[in-house]
Amino acid sequence: MDVDDLLPLPDDIGLDAVLRTLGVAEDEIVAAAAVNRLELLAMEQVVLPPGPRYDEAEVAEQVGVPIEVSRGFWRALGFPQPDSHDKVFSDEDVTMMREVVAVLEADDLSTELSIEMTRVIGSAMSRIALAQVDVLDAELRKRVPGAEAEDAPPAMRTAQFLPLMPRVFEYVWRRHLAAGARARLSLAQAEVGEDEVVVGFADLVGYTALSQQLSDEELAGVVQRFEAIAYDTVSALAGRVVKLIGDGVMFTADDVDDAASIAVELAERYRDDEALSDVRVGLAVGPVLRRDGDLYGPTVNRASRIVNVAYPGSVLVEESMFEALTEDESYVLKKVRSHNLKDIGRTRLWSLKRVEPVELVESPGTADDDGVNGKRAKKDKGAKRAAKGTDGEIESPEEAPDAVAGDDDEDDDRERTTAEKREARRALMAERRERRRSSKRGEQDVADDVRREE
Repeated sequence: MDVDDLLPLPDDIGLDAVLRTLGVAEDEIVAAAAVNRLELLAMEQVVLPPGPRYDEAEVAEQVGVPIEVSRGFWRALGFPQPDSHDKVFSDEDVTMMREVVAVLEADDLSTELSIEMTRVIGSAMSRIALAQVDVLDAELRKRVPGAEAEDAPPAMRTAQFLPLMPRVFEYVWRRHLAAGARARLSLAQAEVGEDEVVVGFADLVGYTALSQQLSDEELAGVVQRFEAIAYDTVSALAGRVVKLIGDGVMFTADDVDDAASIAVELAERYRDDEALSDVRVGLAVGPVLRRDGDLYGPTVNRASRIVNVAYPGSVLVEESMFEALTEDESYVLKKVRSHNLKDIGRTRLWSLKRVEPVELVESPGTADDDGVNGKRAKKDKGAKRAAKGTDGEIESPEEAPDAVAGDDDEDDDRERTTAEKREARRALMAERRERRRSSKRGEQDVADDVRREE
């Protein structure tokens, strides 16, 4: 019997009864119930296509492709290689493989390209599915063994949402596809290098020490909060989260101004969040290699090295970023001492901060009052940082006398940035921003087309 035949579920039916109706062996039901994970067994049965009946050779024969091709697609999706005679494939697997092969033959696409795209799809779907399993498992961990759930079992709620999920996936995919096409077109029209973007890394300070002190549940809360702020900030300011890397996030932006806004906003939001420690942020601009939704190349390497030498709570940028932002009155750029970046060499760096608003007072105070207030503000700020656990590290380049203000002798000798070079860079960026603004109407047209098709 298929799970669809059981929907909608009666209020008084139990998970064990549902599983027995679906033909699950009694010993499997008993074993899952013993560890309070009956819902996970039910979820597996709910989402799996019914009736595995083919081994890999039979699938290849049914589809009409060499076994190496069908095996390559299966592995590209992220699934383990079954034994040659294990019957793990269903009619649904055969139908899907046959449809994919038909499309490939009609469009004359190479097997290599198709498997590459399959690998991307498999990776993305795997992450979505495992995230759902993590949520369910976390919910089960909180439940007292033997206690009944107050609401409908999570696995059955999943079954009821199954018809919606393909439509959600298609909707989100179409919107991202349209946005990606428009962004790539805007880059080409900007005439500053189709693959030239700003790459940024933001790393959470003290994560390793923190992970040794917190419980699994508390650490999961920290990670969830870190990811939520990263995605919210980057997306809101016209950037894109490329990937999360443990205690860090890699992001990109097509425009220098957008990247600067993202970096500063990330530093400020993590600094102001009492549940998290500060982040350090590094930015680099230049050409990149785009592959499977990821970015590669020297620009990515520079950004990842720059963030490693930044102080907690600070944003460091390289020379190209400095040249593009040097006359932007929204930011303060201050030179720090050059660093020998691993595998890159000596690199000149600048700290980036947002211009602080001038606070107006209603009545003039005395110099002594100002001094007291200033000391109190510094003390409060230091207390907050200590509470957030920065392990006594220097908080910003401004607090490290040898890391800020003024050029060292070597930098004086190497000074080569001219007004003409900066002006040319600013002109290119200004033209790029203007083209992006003029394309907003086109973006809205694409969105309208997507909605009409839906």
